[in-house]
Amino acid sequence: MHQPRDVVLLIIHSGDYFTIDRVEQALLKKGVQPFRFDTDKFPLAVQLKAQLSNSGSDYRLEYGNNSISTKQVQAVWMRRIWQPYLGEELAPQLKAACAKESLATLDGFWDSLKQARWVDDLQRIIVRWYFKKKFPNTKARFWLSNF
Repeated sequence: MHQPRDVVLLIIHSGDYFTIDRVEQALLKKGVQPFRFDTDKFPLAVQLKAQLSNSGSDYRLEYGNNSISTKQVQAVWMRRIWQPYLGEELAPQLKAACAKESLATLDGFWDSLKQARWVDDLQRIIVRWYFKKKFPNTKARFWLSNF
């Protein structure tokens, strides 16, 4: 079954509401379906299912009563990626490992969205994040502002 590519994936966090609400309304007016992905709700409230085969991969993102396939996504706006919320029940010594695995899973998901148009270039986001963490001095920040 052919699915229309009319979804814009909005990568945010659950505390983001004013700006993202306005973006959602603008997209709806243009006839595009926005899909909010609150990254801090992954993996407990947001589920990601991967289907891998010789012909490629397809991911299904499920959040509440809504779900999308990566094949439906025409554009991605990566506003914020937050650490996953893993619950209070998880032992503290396991939280870091589980957070790392969750972020690795998301990396595979981002990779499956290569066919979509990214409002913010993913490679640029990764490079900027790395250099800000690695080189917090002003010279690196000046270089990054021009990247």
